[in-house]
Amino acid sequence: MANNIKLAISKFINYLKTVRQYSSHTISNYSRDLNHFYLFYCEKKFDILSFNTDKAREYLFFLENQKYKRKSIARKISALRSFWKYLNYLNITSKNPFLLLTTPKIPKHLPNILSKEQMQDFLDTIPSNSPIEFRNKTICELLYSSGIRIAECVGINIEDIDFNENEILIRGKGSKERIIVFGNIAKDLLVRYLENSRSLLLKTNTNAVFLNKNGTRISVRSLQRIIKSLVSKTELNTTLTPHIFRHSFATDLLNGGADLKMVQELLGHANLSTTQIYTHLTETYLKKVYKAAHPFGNKD
Repeated sequence: MANNIKLAISKFINYLKTVRQYSSHTISNYSRDLNHFYLFYCEKKFDILSFNTDKAREYLFFLENQKYKRKSIARKISALRSFWKYLNYLNITSKNPFLLLTTPKIPKHLPNILSKEQMQDFLDTIPSNSPIEFRNKTICELLYSSGIRIAECVGINIEDIDFNENEILIRGKGSKERIIVFGNIAKDLLVRYLENSRSLLLKTNTNAVFLNKNGTRISVRSLQRIIKSLVSKTELNTTLTPHIFRHSFATDLLNGGADLKMVQELLGHANLSTTQIYTHLTETYLKKVYKAAHPFGNKD
């Protein structure tokens, strides 16, 4: 049976790659989590057909005793729920022992954001003298203007952009497509980048918008390094990750009176509950502004 589950894991990972078209990062997490479970499964000499909730709970206790963080435990159990659902689909078993498992609650941390003034100051500090520098400035402006993920940003192709409507076709998680909008500052930079900088970077036949120094599509890892480098040259007293552009974008929309459902669609969230964290963020930010600006703000 050990070989059977090993083969099933391999087929499941291939299914996630080819059918669900998950990102390489997500595939890596699934592979690591399922292979970790496989070692435990073999050691305990379990059997797929007799594997029940009690045995699933035994694995949960094992993870807790090994001092895994709550977030890691929740991710592993989620991966196993999906895997067993796949086993159900293949008619290998009709049960899903991980469905009834109660995982540790993950404490929710509000994401960091930059105020509009901080974001503007940061964007203004980005140089734009060379094709590479102009590309970097364009990317940062677009990230803040649209709220897209960096993986979505690097995946943009030239034909995806509609300059007449200020819209871009985005392929998000699970290859789900959505239309996002962007502002005129980002539009102006995009036009100039495509007309001038990109043509100087282009060395191969590619329809990718954002290119690296080798003339091919820029990678997510490279973009992360670029933003980290840009931040290191500023006086910002906060950690600015690529996702902070997204957080700040959503918070600024809500602070400006945007409807939560609209923000959900622009961000590409499957569930409204994921977007609702930004309502807490706006409340926290408004309280902070009040305490700093109002004469009675710091009084109890």
